[in-house]
Amino acid sequence: MPTEKPKPRIRKPVKRVRKPPKKRTPPPNKAAKPNEETTDTPVFGFSMESTTAAGAGPSMPVGNTVMADPAETKKVKPKKVKALAPPVPVYEVTEMPKIAGKCRGDYTEEARGKRIEGTVVLELVVGSNGRTRSIKVIKGLGHGLDEQAIKALKRCRFKPGTRNGKPVAVRLRSFKIRFLLEDD
Repeated sequence: MPTEKPKPRIRKPVKRVRKPPKKRTPPPNKAAKPNEETTDTPVFGFSMESTTAAGAGPSMPVGNTVMADPAETKKVKPKKVKALAPPVPVYEVTEMPKIAGKCRGDYTEEARGKRIEGTVVLELVVGSNGRTRSIKVIKGLGHGLDEQAIKALKRCRFKPGTRNGKPVAVRLRSFKIRFLLEDD
């Protein structure tokens, strides 16, 4: 009997039909109540849009990211801020600044409990408007009294110093505020 060779099977190409991808619905907003409509809320974090094409990591905007693109905005001139006048040297002042009212610091509970008394020495500038600025402690007492002395000077008003009849800013190098306990 002659042996017959089996016929080779010919496979027909199979067409694979791809199903369209399912549309993903965004997860429900957990912050929204069940029967309320959700609104577009900002999303914080990174997205694929914020990465570089090279894939070396996220791309971050640099500089002032709050400011709009200058090409898109109208040119806005910055407001001119009047610079503070520098203090006049004491030898040029015809009349020194004077306190208008009382300038007293409040005691802190810690200093009162430890019965601390003394003087805080400060350096400050009295402006041409009679307000104080650039206050620094030269010699302090601690226990919160230095901070209280600075607060007192910020509240305190002065009659400004003058040069040739015009108010000017003057630096006072050793202004003293005394803290004394009252006897009960």
